[in-house]
Amino acid sequence: MSSKYKTLMALMAFWLIVFPTTLPLDAQEHPERRVPLELRGYASGGGFWLGLDDLNMAMNDRGYSLFSGVFVEKGGFGHILINRIILGGGGYALSGKDARRPDTTAILGGGAGLFHVGYVFLSKGSLKSYALVGVGGGSLSLQVTEKGSADFEEVLADPKRGSLLTTGGFLLEFGVGADFFFKTKTHRNGAGGLLFGVQAGYRLAPGWGKWTMPDLAIAGGPKLGLTGFYIRLFFGGSRRFS
Repeated sequence: MSSKYKTLMALMAFWLIVFPTTLPLDAQEHPERRVPLELRGYASGGGFWLGLDDLNMAMNDRGYSLFSGVFVEKGGFGHILINRIILGGGGYALSGKDARRPDTTAILGGGAGLFHVGYVFLSKGSLKSYALVGVGGGSLSLQVTEKGSADFEEVLADPKRGSLLTTGGFLLEFGVGADFFFKTKTHRNGAGGLLFGVQAGYRLAPGWGKWTMPDLAIAGGPKLGLTGFYIRLFFGGSRRFS
């Protein structure tokens, strides 16, 4: 993931930590204003189905094998629930896929960072179901490298042994999810515990298509973006205030 998306995730994490610290103090000073609040963080893993027809056609024309369009996705997320409103965000990375020909290997990977807004439409006991909308940015990278071996001095003398092409831009995500809260601890203002769940939906990458290399614009190239269906399982922790 590029540095600008890492910075976005750091700002989100700071906001998630600082914002809720004002709420319990306000609730203690004004009990009548107390609202249900939940802090949750979790790691996730799942699958993402990416359409690669245009890219695979270009790779096949140059003698490469075809990329698989099914990626393993790993990430982490943090959310605040205030009554039924969900705020937060997170990021994910896609496992690299490779396409080969006798003298060259190409590896395709990517990642994204998103801000989430959602609404809990079902809350029954320890079960919650909700809708989420994500807004952010992402990128895909294509690393092409010659096969063989070389020592450090040879690479410095002749660095033209590989290329890194990237494309990226704005990203939208629409999904639904459900999770189960398993209480492990009760405290004065609520409870804490473990969280298990699943989320699924669809991503859109409008306006993508321009490929670049470091300090070099690339003309043409297949149109490709992080557009497709996803599903992820997650596990984490939750702290509830009431």
